[in-house]
Formats: sequence, structure tokens, C-alpha cells
Amino acid sequence: MVTGGLSMSYVPFDVDHYERQEELSDLDRTILSNRRYRSDWAYLQSSVPRLVIPLIDLVVHTGVSDRLAVSSVSVILWHVSRTDTPYRFWSEMQWLALLDTRAGSRPYLAAVAYHLGDFRTPQRITKFRQSAIYASFIFGHKIFKDELTRLCTVLKSLGYTARHLEKFLSGVLGVLMLENGDPRLETFTEGLLIKGQGHRSVGIARLVGKVSHGLAALGILDKPLRKRGYADWREKSIEGIDPAWVSWCRRWRDTSTLRPRTRESNYSFMLRTGIWLKREQPWVSSPVDWNTWTCAVVIAAIDRMTVGEWALESALGTKLKGLGQPIAPNSKRAFLHALRRFFIDFELWGWGRLKFSPRHHLATPRTVAFNSGINPRVIDDSSWLKLVWASLNLERKDLLSEIHYPLAMVQAAAVVWTHTGLRSNEIMRLSIGCAHAQPHEVVHED
Repeated sequence: MVTGGLSMSYVPFDVDHYERQEELSDLDRTILSNRRYRSDWAYLQSSVPRLVIPLIDLVVHTGVSDRLAVSSVSVILWHVSRTDTPYRFWSEMQWLALLDTRAGSRPYLAAVAYHLGDFRTPQRITKFRQSAIYASFIFGHKIFKDELTRLCTVLKSLGYTARHLEKFLSGVLGVLMLENGDPRLETFTEGLLIKGQGHRSVGIARLVGKVSHGLAALGILDKPLRKRGYADWREKSIEGIDPAWVSWCRRWRDTSTLRPRTRESNYSFMLRTGIWLKREQPWVSSPVDWNTWTCAVVIAAIDRMTVGEWALESALGTKLKGLGQPIAPNSKRAFLHALRRFFIDFELWGWGRLKFSPRHHLATPRTVAFNSGINPRVIDDSSWLKLVWASLNLERKDLLSEIHYPLAMVQAAAVVWTHTGLRSNEIMRLSIGCAHAQPHEVVHED
């Protein structure tokens, strides 16, 4: 178990020693209505200390820059003047109205709302972004950085790559801290992480599992969370596609029992076919409108397709490798396979009668099939022998971590790969007990 120092040095921002001012005096109203006075901190601290000193102390706590601090405090005091109510007594709707403006530093304003306004859900802010920044401002930059460093260190020791952690871990940690209301890792519970797994962002939800591995290694959790299956389902654009064709595609997607990723991939192929139909065959909007000529034309179009040619509007911002170049033979084969599956299911499920045979008229051309498949790379004999030797001599010290797979399983997979030549998916399908002792020695004829 990897241990780290407990976060006992963390001291939450204490609001109890500040006097709560329930109403504004006439002097307060006069001062706060003057724009010049609202930016004069020295004058404000002597004239309206109960309103200003907590705000200035939070400036120090959050570490916001002087320029943003002045404008942020000024906008809070202006809203106090406008509502004729001290900020300690604002409603959530009043805080949201302020936080949804462009004035001041939104993370600092969120920290004020959190500590001095009892507004504990900054996630409700319309333009809430970068949860790590909000958590740093609300709880303090030092505690956030310290806890992030602790978690990164223990996850690196478990074999996670530093580059990936530095890029993504701060976001999920910020989300969990804000949800928990306490930044200390020792206060994180299994229930908090399970709730995090249901986050609307799939990226955040996936990273919660990594956090649980780190907390288990630190001794905070008894064991990591079980891995969940996440369906990366993002609704795709239907712009430029006949609505009737879209409805058939969606009906197939909602009925198919294929795996989520396969279903989504096929659905994308079908929608992209709809783009071509709208451009080249606008009179075809339903599977029953297809005939053998339509099949021949679409096969020819797919065979000549270039990367990005039938791209959906929702994918136009994606950087495509080889944009404008002919698509790979494997992509052509996958495209035609998706169409065949769609039309076969259409007829099999009794949705209508086709005017062609999908297996015959949408078959992959021989030239495409010949150029498809695996293109293995030749490995030098000396390099391969090193791999074989390594597979036979794997030891516990060679593993980065056993957090996912035990040593015995890694040894078995390595030997199977180097001695049978099976692909990864073939190895995954091997059943327990498939290996057995060789009954006799191998005798070479020479």
C-alpha cells in the first residue's frame, strides 16, 4: 500500500467570526451607490468594514489577481446597493443572476457565494467550466494542488501514465471536491465516487474509477470501484438528411441488439449514406425505395469515397487524418457491411419487402475484399526471440502494477501470444482449462 501525508494542515475558510449585517444603513447606501467609493478598499474598510473585510479576506484565500479582485468586489457591492440587501442574505436566484454576468472573476464570485452566501452548488452556474479552477478558488489553491499531487503520485506508482493524469485528473478531482464539500481525500467515500460515475460527462465518469484505485492504494477505500460500461452515445447531426431516412435509421438503432459501439458505428454509416441519398438520389427516402440500381450506384460511390466526403455536421470539427484521400479498403468493407445488416434486419423484422437481395446486391467487391484485412509487420528473428524469452521469464518486479491483472494471468497471456500467434481477441475468447500438458516431448527430425 502506498501511503501519503494526511491533509491535516487544511483549514476551511471560517465565516463564523464575521458579524452578519442584516440591513443596510443610510450611510451604507450612500457609500455603495458611489462607483468611485466601491473601488476604494482603504476607504471601504474604514467605512463599511462588516461588508468589505470578508470579501477582502476571501481575495487572499482564493489568490485572485488584484485587477480582478477590485472589479469583483465592486460588482458585489453594486448588487448590494441595487438589491438593498447584504450579500449574506441573498437567495440562490440572486447569486445565480450575479454569477451569470460577465463582471469580475466568476470563480472568485463563486467562492464568495459558497462561503458567505451559503450557495453550495456552483455547478448550477450557466457558464460553469473548469471545475478544477472553481475548486481551487473555493477551497484554496494549496490544498487543491497538494491533494492533486498526492493522487497523481500514487497513481503513477500503480502504472498510470503521468501525461494522461496531468491532463485529465484535475477536472475529475475538482468535480468530486465540489460535490463532497470538502477537498480532503480522506473525506471521499464510496458513495461519492459512485455518484461521480453517473456524471453527465462520460470523460469525468470514466476517470472516477482511476481516482478510486488511488484512494484504495492510499488506504482511504477498502477496494477500488467496479468498472462500469459506459456507452459513448452522442446524438449525431441529421442536417442534410431526409427526415424519413433518419426515422428508419433511428428505428433500427433503437431495435438492434448489437453492442453499443457497433450499433453506434453502423448508425453513423447509415446516416452518412443518407447524406449521399439526399445529394444524388433525393427520391429515395425509405428502404423500400431502393432497387438494384441504387445498390450498384452506392457501391461505386463508396469505392470512390474520400476521407471526410460524407461527414456529418456533428463531426466537421474533428481533425481527420488523411482528409481528402481515398478511404481505406477496411472502411469500405465496414460501410457495406453496415448497410447489408440494416437492410437484412429491415426485412427480417417484418418492416417491409425489399426489391433486392442485400447479401447479393450489396456484397463487398472482390477488389475491396482482397485489399482488406490485417497487414502484419515482419518482426526480426532476434527481436522475436527476446520477446519469447521475456514471456517465459516474467517476474512480479516486471509488472507496473497488479491492480488490473494478477501476475499469473499476465504470464499466461504472454506465453500464449508468443507461442500460438493468436490475436488479442482470440486470446480473450479462450476458455478456462483449454491448456493442457503436452503428452510427449517434441522430437526434431534433424
